[in-house]
Amino acid sequence: MSEETAPLDIEIIYDPVAEAHHEGLVLDATRHRVMPDSEFILWAKRHYKRPTLFEYHHLETDNIVLCDWLIRGKVAQELEAYPHGERPSRAFLDLRIVLCDKSADAMRRKMKSAAEERQRIRDETEHERLNAAKRLKFMGMDQEAKAMASGQSSFVGTTQGGEALAKAKEDLVNLARGRIITHG
Repeated sequence: MSEETAPLDIEIIYDPVAEAHHEGLVLDATRHRVMPDSEFILWAKRHYKRPTLFEYHHLETDNIVLCDWLIRGKVAQELEAYPHGERPSRAFLDLRIVLCDKSADAMRRKMKSAAEERQRIRDETEHERLNAAKRLKFMGMDQEAKAMASGQSSFVGTTQGGEALAKAKEDLVNLARGRIITHG
């Protein structure tokens, strides 16, 4: 006996991994190779009480990079890069690792803020789209209103440059009317 479940209407508002991709914080296997824990990393993890520290080999620069996982296995914050065999001094690490907490928190806040801003713009655009559909319906253009409300008609909201962009394009077309435009 098979029971069907109703489809879920879920919208992901904040995805830290997607935001990290957008910010360029994700390790790329074509450029980065996570290294096994060396004695140095084991010491640093114990000394700084940071089990999230690790090193990777940057294949393009041939440097070793000391990092801290923001999202284990996916997103990392680079702390310092150095050539093979030239590890940073303990004094430097004492300062850098203490500051990385503040930096990581700021990075998380920045990623979340950017995601919230993009969501706000999407919400405003959707609201404008629905208002445009209502205006079309009020004018008796039911098919157009339905297409606008469902997203089948193209629409760019004001916050995305909609009206201003459309006016600028119209002005450019009017300025170019009757002229021969070539490139070469």
